[in-house]
Amino acid sequence: MTWISAEEALTRRDWQTLILPTCSANILAKVALGIRDNPISEVIGRGITEGKTIELVTEYLGLTRQTPQAYRDLYEGYLQKVQTYGIIVKATLDDECSTEMNKAKVANLNQARPPNLYEPRPVPPFQKTANSELNAPQREELQFTKKFLGDKQAYGFPEDSKLFVSQGTVISPLARDTLKVRRIELCVEKEKEEGRR
Repeated sequence: MTWISAEEALTRRDWQTLILPTCSANILAKVALGIRDNPISEVIGRGITEGKTIELVTEYLGLTRQTPQAYRDLYEGYLQKVQTYGIIVKATLDDECSTEMNKAKVANLNQARPPNLYEPRPVPPFQKTANSELNAPQREELQFTKKFLGDKQAYGFPEDSKLFVSQGTVISPLARDTLKVRRIELCVEKEKEEGRR
């Protein structure tokens, strides 16, 4: 499997499967409504009209528990709509399911249970220090385990949460700004014996 950008995919017609590993709410809405105004939505639109295999990963849609139900229902409707176009929708990227042999299995799984739009990751508890605020409201704690944190991923975390990343994770400057604007506290994990910062 070879990963290429949307711009590169526009110049080629020989691809058999298109996998969008970080489908945003914006792209999902555009695909569902047939809008083709940027390279990604154009490639997906071409793939639909040419009958190509398309997989959208909805891990980073950005909807949280605080998102109003009506708004979540809107995007659930978009997910159902793109599935009627033949697009495979998955909650997370799974290399095993990206093969042609498992395509039917994934389609059946997605029809039986729509993917989660958000999935909080449990974080092991840690001790409070003497300086910690005891009356502070509890923030949702999330663990990001991938090597790169970009702006699109930053929009996928609930506002007013606490995000733990490993020390080697590369964080784009735009992602840092997005986290700050969305009041998401970024915590870089140190070595196990040193604890967390």
